[in-house]
Amino acid sequence: MDIKLCECGCGNPVKQDKQTKKWNTYITGHNSKGTNNPNYGKPMTKEQKEKLSKAMKGKYAGEKAYWYGRPLSEEHKKKISVSEKGKVIPIEVREKMSRALKGRVGYWAGKKLNENHKRNIGIAGLGDKNGNWHGGIAISPYGKGFNKELKEQIRERDDYICQLCGMHKNELTGYHKKHAVHHIDYDKYNNNPTNLITLCNELCHSRTNGKREYWTKYFQDMFN
Repeated sequence: MDIKLCECGCGNPVKQDKQTKKWNTYITGHNSKGTNNPNYGKPMTKEQKEKLSKAMKGKYAGEKAYWYGRPLSEEHKKKISVSEKGKVIPIEVREKMSRALKGRVGYWAGKKLNENHKRNIGIAGLGDKNGNWHGGIAISPYGKGFNKELKEQIRERDDYICQLCGMHKNELTGYHKKHAVHHIDYDKYNNNPTNLITLCNELCHSRTNGKREYWTKYFQDMFN
């Protein structure tokens, strides 16, 4: 099967028209990327940004939004889930995002939630309503052998370095001054050293709460 790539240089294939059999030149929106964009290299002024913000405000809100009143079918949801499964944002992309967002003031900065709002948020994420729900195993106890001595042995074996992002213990700050010791297969009673790995609490250990099949295979491959 022939494949034609987008001429913007992204390396992704374009679609072929089913009737005319002609290939598109660009992926939708890619014809205005980079040097193809007439505004390339021309940073917007503060006044232009404010004018654009006012023009776009409310344009696609509520009933004007494309997906308003169009619930996704279960088949559509499943396709989205399958396409996203196992995807991990590369470190280079995360660093780029971090630099781009540095210094920005969040929407909730300086705003306080009332008690009713806090309670509603809490209820909305309870139990099986939470995307990371796994039948309540998070509150189940660890095996007796999973103690301070064993965890320290694993940290020492891994040179006190997070095995995912490479952060050393000397770089940890505040509440997260110690690395977490993670069960690779998520079995809290399997305390075999080959099933334990050092991760930082600041980011990496939290990341492994989701996409568990992916992370299990990822870490097991590290030991093989």
